Amino acid sequence: MTCPRSKQAVRSIRLFVLVVLSILSVRSASAQERITLGLTTRNGSTSLPYVVAEEKGFFKAEGLNALVVIMQNQVVVNGVLSRHVDYGGTFSNFVGAAMSGAPVKIVMSVMDGADHFLVTSPNIKRVEDLKGKTFGISSFGGTPHSEAIAILKKYGVWDQSLSRDAMMSK
Repeated sequence: MTCPRSKQAVRSIRLFVLVVLSILSVRSASAQERITLGLTTRNGSTSLPYVVAEEKGFFKAEGLNALVVIMQNQVVVNGVLSRHVDYGGTFSNFVGAAMSGAPVKIVMSVMDGADHFLVTSPNIKRVEDLKGKTFGISSFGGTPHSEAIAILKKYGVWDQSLSRDAMMSK
């Protein structure tokens, strides 16, 4: 029996390879096009499809000599912006970069939803109960930060005057 997540991962890998191939077909028709893919980890939920594609030879089978490089979040974005890294697999940092006006384009995602959760004390039952509360996010400018603001806005809880202290980073 095949797990639905496994099917999703295989579809995501194939989609990624197709997107990369379509972009590269415009750039060059060489037999083994060398690309650099920046990731922040080899075992995170969003990195795994790229690592599997590398380890199983999916990139090579499609004529790509993919070099997967592990680096810090912002280094991936800066590498793509400076054209030292061809592609970045750190979705959250590119969302933040795009929202800040950086010239980046997100062409695909390996997940069809967020993998972030808000865990609260039992007295918080609804998003509206967060009004006036302090809560933690993992980093400013990335997806957790952007998602928090979007959710607070959706439920009428966001106040532009909220300071960074109301959203404490770890």
